[in-house]
Amino acid sequence: MKRWLFCAVYIVCFQFLSLSSAFAFQMADYWPITAGNLLIFDNEIMTFSSSMQKFGQYNARKTILGATFCEDLCGNHLYLYLGPEGLLAVALYNDGGTIDVSATPVKLFSAEMQIGDSVVSTVPAGVIDSDQITFTATLSGKETVAVPAGTFKDTLVLVLLVEDSPSSHYTEKLWLAKGVGPVKIERVDESPVDNEGCLFTCGCFNRDTEHIVQREIKLEDFFSQKKGVVVVPLF
Repeated sequence: MKRWLFCAVYIVCFQFLSLSSAFAFQMADYWPITAGNLLIFDNEIMTFSSSMQKFGQYNARKTILGATFCEDLCGNHLYLYLGPEGLLAVALYNDGGTIDVSATPVKLFSAEMQIGDSVVSTVPAGVIDSDQITFTATLSGKETVAVPAGTFKDTLVLVLLVEDSPSSHYTEKLWLAKGVGPVKIERVDESPVDNEGCLFTCGCFNRDTEHIVQREIKLEDFFSQKKGVVVVPLF
């Protein structure tokens, strides 16, 4: 009787673990960082260079964000690493200099995640800013989203909370489409108003009203070498 009960419990546990694994998403499928891929948004471009650079233990790909095109030879860019650890921002280029954060990288997602999973990473004070910055990325669900490039079903919704000082934070919401990457990015919360901190939703500053406008970025077109379209990276 005890042996039968043990076998029954084992089978139930095995089925539960198998079921749990079935709901785990391979996150690299939802944000490929292939050289030459080009995402054109209504207020931003994102492209992935063939240029790779080593930061600490990570061999990272340059990711060019072109909202400030072409200040400092094409705006800000992140150096992203995609591997067994997930998607990590290990360095950033801004204002003419590169900041290495590979010792405490910003983790945008783990290699596998289930709905409700969160990952937390912290960049110590003095590395990027005078304050410590804490990033919490949560896979919150799946949604269908319509943007100028089309309607994307079953996008993964990644919510990124950035606490950039003891009294300041902002939250960016990203819709990730399989095989494409982010198709929509929106600032959904911030404190104080017009928080200047940003990863992706930097927006545009209206000098007349002294307020930031357009905290939402929607995909207009996507070019990929997998689609047979060869895109020459900017770098």
